[in-house]
Amino acid sequence: MKMGSRMHYLVCLVLLVLALGLLLCTLMPKAGNIVDTERKRISFNSLCFWNETGQELTCYEMQDLQRLGIALQYMILVGSACVYVTLPLCLFALFSFVLARSISDRDVWQFGVWLVALSVVALSVGIGTFLAAIWASIHRVELNNTVVGLVVVYATLLLQVFLAKSYKWESEQVLTKPEYV
Repeated sequence: MKMGSRMHYLVCLVLLVLALGLLLCTLMPKAGNIVDTERKRISFNSLCFWNETGQELTCYEMQDLQRLGIALQYMILVGSACVYVTLPLCLFALFSFVLARSISDRDVWQFGVWLVALSVVALSVGIGTFLAAIWASIHRVELNNTVVGLVVVYATLLLQVFLAKSYKWESEQVLTKPEYV
């Protein structure tokens, strides 16, 4: 294994581990709250709004959302599912990259590239769909670091796709030494 090839492989793994770590940091603490104020708490799992009569945050079920003016509850579910499916896709991609390198199988590597590409699509669809569904209920200044973290994960995964796609296998390496006949 050449040094450039090894470094390329390690950078691919580091980017994927970084994306997994960022996903865990943004989605797991406080269940991925994208708005967390004293009058509103909106996450991929729940929607909580201030109840004036009870003077407390009240969390609503999906069937209650239409009554609140959020008619796109299925968009919220699809958005949440797409964002959370990114985590296992990235984990499987990491396993396939390690497996592909250990058994020297280019097809397994390509499968991992497709998994990362699918996670890029799922994350962008999930964030876009979820934000589109709840945009009338929030102000841009209320968005917190979870959204920024997910955008950084998106950029990291997109870079990962391009980097992993450009990876050259040993059989594809160009010989640098001239051959003497």
